[in-house]
Order: sequence, then C-alpha cells, then structure tokens
Amino acid sequence: MFKNFHANSPTARAHLSRFLQGELVGDDGAPVAAATSAPAGDGAAAAFELDVRALADAAKAEGLFDANLLYYAWKFASTVALAAGAAWATAAGAAAGSVGAQLCGAGLLALFWQHQVFKSRPLNDVGVLVVGNLFQGFSCEWWKNKHNTHHAVPNLHESKAGLHDGDPDIDTLPFLAWSARMLEKAGEFSPAARALLAWQAWTYFPLLLFARLTWAMQSFSFAFEFEDGMFANNEVAVRRKVAAEKGGRARGLKYAFAERALIVAHYAWTFALCFGATSSPAVGLAHLLVAQCGCGLLLAVAFGLGHNGMAVHDAHARPGFAALQVSTTRNVANDALGLTGWFMGGLHLQIEHHLVPGVPRHNLAALAPRLQALCKKHNVPYRCTGMFDGTEEVLRHLAEVVKDFPAA
Repeated sequence: MFKNFHANSPTARAHLSRFLQGELVGDDGAPVAAATSAPAGDGAAAAFELDVRALADAAKAEGLFDANLLYYAWKFASTVALAAGAAWATAAGAAAGSVGAQLCGAGLLALFWQHQVFKSRPLNDVGVLVVGNLFQGFSCEWWKNKHNTHHAVPNLHESKAGLHDGDPDIDTLPFLAWSARMLEKAGEFSPAARALLAWQAWTYFPLLLFARLTWAMQSFSFAFEFEDGMFANNEVAVRRKVAAEKGGRARGLKYAFAERALIVAHYAWTFALCFGATSSPAVGLAHLLVAQCGCGLLLAVAFGLGHNGMAVHDAHARPGFAALQVSTTRNVANDALGLTGWFMGGLHLQIEHHLVPGVPRHNLAALAPRLQALCKKHNVPYRCTGMFDGTEEVLRHLAEVVKDFPAA
C-alpha cells in the first residue's frame, strides 16, 4: 500500500523512521532489502505480487508515471466548456421561454460535475481546490480520505463493527447489501428498510439518483466538522482523535478556510445559475433537481461498474494486495470512438488504475495489455465487460445476494 500511494513522495517516506521496529535479516543474519523481499502469502500469490511490482517499476522507468500537462490542460478546458455550455443553454432557454432548453442546460451541468479531474499531489493543491471544492462542491480532503481508503481496501468488509477500516464505497446499508455478510446486520433495520433491501435490484437505479446529494452532504459535514446532529459525520471524530494524538489540528487553518470558502462559493454560483438564470422559481427547482440527480446517476454508474457486483472479502481472509485489487475490480471495454472511456472519465481502466494508481489516466491504456498477459500467466481472472453487460452483472449480483432474504 505504501509503495502504491507514496512511491514518488520523499516527504511521505521520511515519516517511516517513526515506525521503525527493527531491521529485517535473513537466516544468515545478513540484512534483507525490503524492496526485494517476497510478499506474504502462498507461492502463487507472492509470484503474482512480485511480477506486478516489477511491471510498476518498468512503467516508472519508461516514464509512464509522468503526467502530460497538455492533456490535463485540455481536460480542464473541455470540462469548463461543459459548464459554460450549461450556463449558455440555461440563459438562452430562459430568454426564449423554452423550458426544454433550460433543462438541457441542467443536463450539461450534470455532465460537468461528472467530468472532474482529481489529482491529489501537493503541488496541485490549488488546482484541486478549484476543481473539487469550487466546481464540484466536494471537500478535497474528504475525497482523498475516502478514495485512498477505497484503494487500500477495495470491497473489503470492516474487521470489526464500528471500526470503519473497510471500504467506504460499500458502506451502503441499509439501502444496498453487496454480500451475505452485510445482510447479517439487517435485523437492526426497520421493516421498510428490509423491504427495500429485498428489492434492491429494482431500487438500485432510483437510489443512484441521490448519490451526488449524499456525497455532497458527507463532504459538507466533513469540511465543516459536524460531529453531532443530522449532518453528523463519523469521520470527523476519527480525524479529531488522530489530530489530538499528534498534538495539533488535523489540517492547517488556511487550508480549512479555503475548503470551506470555496464550497460556499460553489453553492453560491450553483443557486445563482439555477434560480437566477432560469425563467421561474419552478423551472429553477427543476433545473437543480435534474442537474443534481442526473449527475448522481452518471457518477454512480461510472463508479459502480468498477467494483459493484465483484468479489467482496472479509478483512481476515483477504488475498494478497495485487490479487485483492484484481478480484474486486471490473474493466469496461472502450468502443472504437472512445466514447465509453470519455463517459467513464477514464474509469473504464479500473484494474490498471488500482494496481498502478500513480500512472495518469492517459497512460493506463499502455499498461492494459501487459497486465492482461500477467493475469493470464498467473491464472488470475481479469474481468472486462461492456457497459451494459457490466450493469447487468451488478443487478444480477444484487438479486442473488437477497434471493433468500425475507422482506418482512
């Protein structure tokens, strides 16, 4: 995990000395280099792990870890163009008295919110704040915390109830259960919640409409540190505890102020567009709902295809790190025009992204055939489907999980 997240960060590596327990030595007493030591697990798992590490090292030597600034400049400009198109369509539609044109603007706004570029390296903090907090309305720190945890333990149950050391992306109860283990908690739910779970294959898409709103609420409560009340976020208590142990705040005051100010600015321009540029308050409300719910559906479909319906593991019975990433992840085949990859925002190459997360999205395609060959060599299933086939797999999995589950 450390190598995957921090291989290119001397700052992070400098912190390792605080955790030093001792030096690893072989049977002959000679020091063993950690970088060349075999990973834990059986022979087959260890061999696959070492080959993945070697592939990552080769990719770095070839320059595949280097981001193309022109590519990201183009992605930034084309994404902003979607926002400009949303504003133009909304204003032009209002001037012409066309509700349809105004709602087309809402659709473009939903697409704008879906197509964001998150990049969490320190030198890009300003860009991340603009793209994440101002454009998207999501706290960058909340996103990095959530997404990095997901990368470390994809589709992994928490080891103990309330410990929150599992994958936050499958923490979807009481609305969706991704495994029989998750259903064990159903006895705590109300009859209405149990009925929803029993029909989760049918409620999946309606629930996705609220995905962006849910994430926005979680992000807002995280940024403004709400620990109690209806907007309470359990991550806040954990973060404060860690900060207290370190003898300081969880984050700098300037960064915290910037996060909050830009989130407020996000809602200011969003409401100005929805209610200031539309022809009536009713159309403004419809505009807001179409944009928010439309984006939720687009985001959740793109994110969901990567992992939903794939293997879910218990914390104490997980495979090796590389095998965990592959067994819990699904790729989506791109089409000849690249439209699927564009719609997915690069997430169609999730296996590559999870195994070598330091590689920017424009270089992931170069790794795909090599990783496929590596998985074939080690008899590790490499799952790749079409967008519709993958969605069907997700729905079948949801139905299978609850096939014997009593709704009442």
